[in-house]
Amino acid sequence: MSLMIGLAVEGTQPLELDADTVVAMEDDGYYWFLYPLLETLAECTGEMIDPYGGATFAGRDLDSLHGTLVEARRRIEPMPERWNVQTGMSLGSNLHPTPPTPLNSEVEKEAFVALIERLDAVVAKAKTDNRRIVCLGD
Repeated sequence: MSLMIGLAVEGTQPLELDADTVVAMEDDGYYWFLYPLLETLAECTGEMIDPYGGATFAGRDLDSLHGTLVEARRRIEPMPERWNVQTGMSLGSNLHPTPPTPLNSEVEKEAFVALIERLDAVVAKAKTDNRRIVCLGD
């Protein structure tokens, strides 16, 4: 599953994103490391960034999104160059059940910082151009 985040091209049906601003995320360790912050953002804005849904940020909500990215960067800073993030649990199959086992995904600090910087650049452009950010999951 993937999630596309970018500036909306106003007046397009179906909705399109400005290709120069699109940031792609997957349902992986990067997303799940951010998940608690995204839940807090959703409590504040009513918009959940989700690989299976959609969200829109404009006006003051862009400030909240920027604050979430600042906090993400703060949490990433002390991490090692690579670390594992739990993305789910494996329960085996119906025929061969197993005790719950954590599923992990490795993330790289350098790639994570680059992702946060790309997202923050989209937020800055949205604020400067008075546009909205749209998150499209599949």
